[in-house]
Amino acid sequence: MKILNVSLTNFSTNLKKQNSQNKKQNTTTEALSYPKLTASQYLAFCGGYSIDLAQTYSQLKDEQYPIGIQKAVLETLENENKENKTLYDIHFEKYKGILDCYSLDELKEKFPEFSDVISANDVETTPESFIGKFQNNELELFSQDEDLTLQLIKLYWGQGFSLTDLSDYIARNDENNQGINLYYAMTKKLNIPIMNRRYALVLKLSNKEYNEKFTSEMSIRLKEAKEAKLQKAQGEPVVIPRGELSEAHKEHISRGLKKYYLENPNKIYEMSQRQKRFYEENPQKREELSQVASRAWRETTEGASVLRALIKFAKKDGTIITAEEIENPFKLDSKKNNLLAAFWKRNVWAKDKFSTAMKKSWAVQKENPAIKDEPKIEDFFKTVEGEKMKFSLMPSKIRKEVYAWAKERGYNTDGLLINEAIIHKGENVECDKLIQQSINRARKITNEFLITNEKLANDTVTCLLRAIIKLQTALKESKKLPESLQNDLNKANVMDFKLNFLCHCYDLPTPDNTTLKAHTKEHTFEEIEQIYSALMEQAIALDCYDFGEYMDKLLDKSYMELKAHGKI
Repeated sequence: MKILNVSLTNFSTNLKKQNSQNKKQNTTTEALSYPKLTASQYLAFCGGYSIDLAQTYSQLKDEQYPIGIQKAVLETLENENKENKTLYDIHFEKYKGILDCYSLDELKEKFPEFSDVISANDVETTPESFIGKFQNNELELFSQDEDLTLQLIKLYWGQGFSLTDLSDYIARNDENNQGINLYYAMTKKLNIPIMNRRYALVLKLSNKEYNEKFTSEMSIRLKEAKEAKLQKAQGEPVVIPRGELSEAHKEHISRGLKKYYLENPNKIYEMSQRQKRFYEENPQKREELSQVASRAWRETTEGASVLRALIKFAKKDGTIITAEEIENPFKLDSKKNNLLAAFWKRNVWAKDKFSTAMKKSWAVQKENPAIKDEPKIEDFFKTVEGEKMKFSLMPSKIRKEVYAWAKERGYNTDGLLINEAIIHKGENVECDKLIQQSINRARKITNEFLITNEKLANDTVTCLLRAIIKLQTALKESKKLPESLQNDLNKANVMDFKLNFLCHCYDLPTPDNTTLKAHTKEHTFEEIEQIYSALMEQAIALDCYDFGEYMDKLLDKSYMELKAHGKI
């Protein structure tokens, strides 16, 4: 192989000459211009290492591999390495998840091999040391938004950059860090595991685009560092980089803003253009924040007391401000935003109270993440093949009222099973989990609605009871039954027996509907729900999957009849 007239001797001599010239020109703060070597040239220097995975495997001993890498190499070779993977490809596949970690706790959970690393913020060191400079915010290359330990692990393990290159680059781009000992900082102070020297060298050489990737990444870091410095000077609580962000990075920014707004709730209404742009580009995060703010104003005693004081304050200024306007931080106009800023300034107590209200609201959001992506009803059905049945526990007209009420209050109603349920045969753990999440979320919303609408709660029970009476009549007369029962009288008899048993146990009314009102007062919604669920489980056991839809029709018909006669 021809190496284009490059030798180790020439390389060393040229570097010394260049270094000497730089010193004479007094340009110590400028980056040295290292010759760019290809992977092939590097390999020639180092005794003929090859990026071919099979040859790489033969060059390394068992004990030189990090945990899990040798096994992955062998599996790839056994499968004939059809994608021509190199050692770097396999290393990156394992450790690329590090790049999506934004805390040491998250890193340690995903990668137990880093369970003993130490936060740079917990290290005792001197101010002039590498870590000391980070603690004093004097390292331009490293973000203060993220632990230095995690940033070094991302560069070293996550992207496979060598200690030598990292040390040189830091020194060349920061005159205050000449002669740093990155190895000492990482191993002796931060307890970061170091790769075997031979493995690290082969890893570097097996990355065909190492030089370009290293230069590009470090250039990006320099630009981001300058941007971060500017954002901090402008008062941004969390650095929001330009360009495309990973989902993990978006979540990291969102968490940082949440923390900031919890401590400074008034700042929600004083967002910078950068923060507004972040929420515009991430509508789910925007909706989540709107929902939390709305709940804080409407559903906490602290928020309500601040709102009353704010409305009085606005009236004195000759401005009318409503709860609907104030509860959405993205819809308040600039004039009312300024009014709110003046209110916070003159009423320190209000900021403290609203902070408490926001903390309560975030706690509810954590338990009931209504913004979470959840499949719609149709998607639930797609996850279960064949044997499934959906049924309702509330007439569709009343369910529409619950949906409208929930939307008014900022709840996300996508995929929400408002007083609906799905049951099926067999095991489908993921489907059951999704269904249960939606049912639990809907139950909280529905209960909240029914507590404030006692009449509709009673009307729902009345409709359910009437639907059960209609079922009793249909089974007795063996007509207008769902097709599955009409075609099989044995199944119809079993269902009739089950219904009679439940009616006896719960003292349900007979087809004589004159006793409906009295029974409505005697029976709770929870009892009727148990009866309905028992009937549906019996239907599933009988393979009567059309029974749920049939009962829905009876329920809606009961509602229409009772409404027409003024009984609800």
